[in-house]
Amino acid sequence: GGYIIAAQTSSYGNGDIDACLIKVDSSGEEEWMKTYGGKNVDRIFSVQQTPDGGFIGAGITYSFNSVSPNDRDGYFIKTEASGKLEWYKTFGEDLYDVLHSVALTNDDGYFFTGYGESYAESGYRDVYLLNTDNMGNTNWLKVVGTPGEERGIKGVQTIDGGYIAVGITSEQRDLYLIRLDNRGELLWTRNLGDQKTIEFGYTVRETRDGGFILTGHQQSFTNDLRNIILIKTDSRGQVTDKE
Repeated sequence: GGYIIAAQTSSYGNGDIDACLIKVDSSGEEEWMKTYGGKNVDRIFSVQQTPDGGFIGAGITYSFNSVSPNDRDGYFIKTEASGKLEWYKTFGEDLYDVLHSVALTNDDGYFFTGYGESYAESGYRDVYLLNTDNMGNTNWLKVVGTPGEERGIKGVQTIDGGYIAVGITSEQRDLYLIRLDNRGELLWTRNLGDQKTIEFGYTVRETRDGGFILTGHQQSFTNDLRNIILIKTDSRGQVTDKE
């Protein structure tokens, strides 16, 4: 009945900025706070409770580099129920890579959504959709993008065992919706937005009718005016009515 919070702190920990998890009870009273990371910047953007009562978090590390001191890697940590670190792993090579969210899968593994340069196939940065086992070992990686830049922000598993993820694409500056099957094969992508504005996608959920509900924000090309957007699609990611 309590809550787990993914955060970052420059007040405590080992380095410049450290990843931070905070556990509070049902009344919001702090039970514990733990920091994770090395001497440089480390961040956690997303956290989920695991079946064993512990937690899995996803983010970015500047401290634990897979290739060289200049690269930026995706970062995921697994903790015990008390927040004590069990293990951490990095994801990426000698360029910029980040994992923005983590979701549980029906086989007790994890589904990470992010983006980066090391494995980009189509453009400057592409979306990463990463499936691992419960120890963080890679089962498969799907890279999705266009000749420009794409960012994956949030993804979850769907009822049929497939996956849905949302982010942004530089192609027309639209919200970017991606659908995979249960093997990680691409089914379709959708660009959702208005040609006169920029759309960012932050979260996605499957709805009872098999469609999807998305949230994000819409920004003008000419000024900094921003509006919240809420989008409901059918099972194919199509929008029929607009307000």
